[in-house]
Amino acid sequence: MKDMHKRHVSSMAFIALAALLLSAPALAVRTHLDVALPEEDFYAQTVFTASWSPDGSTLVTGSRDGKLRFWSWDGENLTHVATVDGHEGDRPPEGYLRSLAWSPDGTKLVTVGFDGTIRIWDAASRSQERVITGHDDDYIRSVSFSPDGRMFVTAGNDGTVRVWDAQTGAPIRTLEGHTGRVFSAVFSPDGKLIASAGQDTTIRIWNAADGSPVHVLEGHTDWAHVVAFAPNGQLYSGGKDRRVIVWDPETGEQVRQLSGNSNSVWAIAFSPDGRVVATGGSDQNLRLWDAETGQLLRSLPGSDTIWTIEYSPDGEFLVVGNDSFVFKLYKRIS
Repeated sequence: MKDMHKRHVSSMAFIALAALLLSAPALAVRTHLDVALPEEDFYAQTVFTASWSPDGSTLVTGSRDGKLRFWSWDGENLTHVATVDGHEGDRPPEGYLRSLAWSPDGTKLVTVGFDGTIRIWDAASRSQERVITGHDDDYIRSVSFSPDGRMFVTAGNDGTVRVWDAQTGAPIRTLEGHTGRVFSAVFSPDGKLIASAGQDTTIRIWNAADGSPVHVLEGHTDWAHVVAFAPNGQLYSGGKDRRVIVWDPETGEQVRQLSGNSNSVWAIAFSPDGRVVATGGSDQNLRLWDAETGQLLRSLPGSDTIWTIEYSPDGEFLVVGNDSFVFKLYKRIS
């Protein structure tokens, strides 16, 4: 299969629908569903980002070919609806679509990529409303909405975190302090804080209202790749040092570390009830953790780097994006 991909042969997208047994001793694969896509370029193979609409009826995936793929979901069947041209470039990685986010009301999507643009989309028509530039480097790596949907935050290789008006696309403020690339930036659940992770190994917490620095968290020993707030407000970070660190964002103190990853961590996600933490990265394993105790519940082996993880809004499904034309959809049955 990989040799076929290298010859730029058209491919299939496979959705593995498996059961996640969070308390049982083994993983049982219940069914597999193969979904055919139109002919794809070789550079479609990496699914960098995937996100459910707030009502759970639509899944959107983004790949390194710069395109968005829309899928309808009825609770049992995932159907490819449309492939839409998005981020552009003369050669990879210029066209990479690196991150996407739904507005909380489900009416808009924002995407960012390695072509230096931020794109705001009307979700219903799947059409672009505006294209924004503003980072000083073409590589924009992360986008996340505020809980009220009025703003979104981006992070990029220019070392900045930038806050934007979601309605107009106008810049609101720039948060400066990292001394290298910024890989990830997110709002806290109450919208009062912004957290960011950078190449300088630090996690930085900012006041979302005025952009002032709140904490500089030092605990990673190599690049910090990802930050994510849990539903209870705790902050999780992961990085090249294989660590997942849990922080109290109010005090800046470490709560615990999740040990067991054997390579870089790129993705962190939480079940909607906050009980389970999912992590993934370059060691190709999807790991599920008890959020209260930090205990490893399950390690599910894969075959490619995991770039993105997201739970469905009802918490019953987990989408995992990786390399080699594959993204996986798991079902929780316990």
